[in-house]
Amino acid sequence: MTKDTRAGLSINHMVLGDGSERALMMHCTLSSARAMAPMAMAFENLFTTTVFDLPGHGQSGGWDFNGDLQDRVTEIAQSFIDRPIHLIGHSFGATVALRLMAKMPEQIKSVVLFEPVFVEAAFQRRPKLRASYAAEAQDFVKAIKNNDKERATIEFLKMWGDGTPWEAIPPSLRQSMIDKIDVVDAGTPALHQDMHGLLGPTGLANYKGPALFIRGARSISIMQDIHTALVELMPQADDHAVGGAGHMVPMTHQAECVALMDEFYQKSRF
Repeated sequence: MTKDTRAGLSINHMVLGDGSERALMMHCTLSSARAMAPMAMAFENLFTTTVFDLPGHGQSGGWDFNGDLQDRVTEIAQSFIDRPIHLIGHSFGATVALRLMAKMPEQIKSVVLFEPVFVEAAFQRRPKLRASYAAEAQDFVKAIKNNDKERATIEFLKMWGDGTPWEAIPPSLRQSMIDKIDVVDAGTPALHQDMHGLLGPTGLANYKGPALFIRGARSISIMQDIHTALVELMPQADDHAVGGAGHMVPMTHQAECVALMDEFYQKSRF
């Protein structure tokens, strides 16, 4: 594991596998690079994979709350790309992959995205979803406004967790997630509006390579709309739902995800 300064922040990262192809893997908020490591090792003979801890997560330094979180993480991710690469991302990490796909499509050989939480994609496709999603998220928003970090974390996990009851989570892990919840909220603006034109003609439509979207069949309903909206923008994109899984599908149903990825990589012929 290595820690160095990227985009002005102390970022912890590690390299897994020794395959001839290069990959970059990005985790979700309230998690860490270690959570994605087993999936990286499933392809250790195919990829040499870099994984890094988001600011304020794992062993990376804290988020300084300067600028936009997604902008800074995109800058961090881009610092690891010095040749054509394969992207793998989950949730917020997958939204960073979307930014890279639009910004530097010629450097991206393939993408596998698990539930990118770019809700604006669904809103633009079905405007009525904006009100229904706001109602679903109102308890989280209220808790954030009231600076009730524990309640905000509980409400966030109701929408985006793996279904584990709050009381069943070890106290140390609960506190760790509570400590990160302000960073989660800092990432919200870029998800609720198309700040970077990803949905327009000069955005994701520029990416022509293969893309695999994997979601949990039991995730909150807006995720299917997000996937549908994004897949429609890309000529070589496919959407798969894993039965019985929720938002944390790459962790809870790793074997099924690896099988889908393996098939995808074989077909991609890179």
